[in-house]
Amino acid sequence: MAEQADGRRFGAYGMVLAPEGIVFIEKPGKGRGLEFPGGHGEPEDDSLEECFERELNEETGVHVAPENMRLIDKPRVLPTHTSGIFLAQIARLPKTLKKQNEDEAGRVTEIVHVLTLKKVRSMRSRIFPPHLRYLDMALKMLDLSKFEKN
Repeated sequence: MAEQADGRRFGAYGMVLAPEGIVFIEKPGKGRGLEFPGGHGEPEDDSLEECFERELNEETGVHVAPENMRLIDKPRVLPTHTSGIFLAQIARLPKTLKKQNEDEAGRVTEIVHVLTLKKVRSMRSRIFPPHLRYLDMALKMLDLSKFEKN
């Protein structure tokens, strides 16, 4: 589907919280800093949830079923697209967590980072500003007591 009835496309990003930390993506050369995994919808995506599930798996190797994710805020409806920002809590990161992704020429296109809450707090200035806002919203939604030691 990737395109809505009114012709706008959609995309989805999200914060993944595991006992090991929060998953971020860095795209060298883009100048955006650390951001949540995610991206634009593909024709096979029928919803924001499916888009986020697919993008998360492609970029990081993490699988999250739609029932284990929730919207951090209502979807943003922009002139060209609608985007959703999700929160997904998982029991643990997979052993197959990707460290980076490369293009066909072997250039690194994405680096996967897992940051503890303590590290996230010390690196706030490196987080893509729109995602920092959603990070703060998500952290307010959670009981972080079991993650605070990190």
